[in-house]
Amino acid sequence: MRTRNEVDVTSITLDEVMRLINPRIKKIRQTGEMQVMCPLNPKEDFDINTHTGNFKCWHNCPDCPVGGKGNSVNLYRLFNPNLSFGKAVRAITEHRMTPDLPPRQVIAKPKPIPNANMASIEERDKTYRAFLSYLTLSDKHRENFRKRGLSDVQIDELGVKSIPSCGVVSIPAALKGEGFTLKGVPLFGMRDGQWRLGLVKGKTGCYVPYYDRERRIQQLQIRYDIDITPEMTEKEVKEQKSNRYRWATSGFLYNGCSATNIVFWGRAEKFKNEEVVYITEGGIKASVASYLSNLWFIGTTSASTTDAFAEIIDWCKENHKIPVDAYDMDGKILPGETVIPERAFKMNKKSYPAAIVKEMEAGSNRILVQNKSGKYRVVNGNVKRSLERFHEIAQDKGVQFYTWYWDPEYKGIDDYLLAQTYRGGDLTWDGAAHISDDVDNTTAAKKDKEPKAKAEPFPKVPPAAGQIDPFFIPKVF
Repeated sequence: MRTRNEVDVTSITLDEVMRLINPRIKKIRQTGEMQVMCPLNPKEDFDINTHTGNFKCWHNCPDCPVGGKGNSVNLYRLFNPNLSFGKAVRAITEHRMTPDLPPRQVIAKPKPIPNANMASIEERDKTYRAFLSYLTLSDKHRENFRKRGLSDVQIDELGVKSIPSCGVVSIPAALKGEGFTLKGVPLFGMRDGQWRLGLVKGKTGCYVPYYDRERRIQQLQIRYDIDITPEMTEKEVKEQKSNRYRWATSGFLYNGCSATNIVFWGRAEKFKNEEVVYITEGGIKASVASYLSNLWFIGTTSASTTDAFAEIIDWCKENHKIPVDAYDMDGKILPGETVIPERAFKMNKKSYPAAIVKEMEAGSNRILVQNKSGKYRVVNGNVKRSLERFHEIAQDKGVQFYTWYWDPEYKGIDDYLLAQTYRGGDLTWDGAAHISDDVDNTTAAKKDKEPKAKAEPFPKVPPAAGQIDPFFIPKVF
């Protein structure tokens, strides 16, 4: 019987695959990562790690032939979607025998940088707290959090601090002198024999501590300042926003450490006896929503971090907690909304509002829906698929994952709760001052100058599993 020669998949390098697919490279970072434009959705890009040869896409397109991530072979399959993994391996190796494709290097692969293993949570917590004690929160950043509905007491408890404009070397030196661990703590690393902060030159923003269930700081997330001007195109605005949140990392420095996707457990100590936990995107959003509602909000880094979400669901199951989907409304279709087929939209484009057409054409995988009153809105199909994947994970683990729907005029749960506060709801937290009625410098305030009736109270605990409507509105105000 004839057998094929076995091919060592690990012998297939990123460089030879890049030579075969010839992708459109958008950006190469000094950290050894590059952004490449997707061949299936030309408006989107994905990241390739040139150190490992692996790639990851963050858009979660439902029709991706490789699930948005993989090694160099899957990268080749992304550009040749009709090939199975085995056929892709054979196609790549067959090209090695092709005389008209001489070996050549198409990417400048950086030398691997020796990294340290991540330090213990106890060491990281002590180092991060000492580091943050050296920093302050700028007036600009404090005002930004005030506009989101937080009091100064709450802002200080959240622990956010502005990125320093100096001290890249002096602060780590001081921490080292005080006996704090820097090796294996994401953010700190060495260059030219000196410990330093892993910062992007010229960028400003603030650090957001990501707490565990014992209120220890696991890692720091960075919320970069962005400057959106009227002259910017939608693509430029989108790119600015997509790069706003990043982990504080130091994998590109000697003895540094890369950050990992973790869970923001919020104010777990305060709400540890609560039966219901609300899951949303990001530590800031979870914190703001929690302070505004006095409910327990937990945050994953994004709506696509399945490992972190699975960790939450496992914990909910083990501790008999009820998880609730409080992710953004741009990924949810409300009960009663009708999906307009894409073909119908394209054939009658002129009959739809200009703003809707613009939003539909702003990116790939957009879904047009219409409610019973005839109003249109656009749902992000990529986010929708990510949330569906979350619900599938919960279902596979035998956990009922409820959904909280709210007025889609407000994309995030924090925006919605802030709007409810301005409508007359109470904003209290451990005696903190209420939001002043004369604050009129937020979108929510401008939209809600007219007095509106309070919403009818709804049960705080979700309906039992098996009821027709797997969603509810908790009693907040």
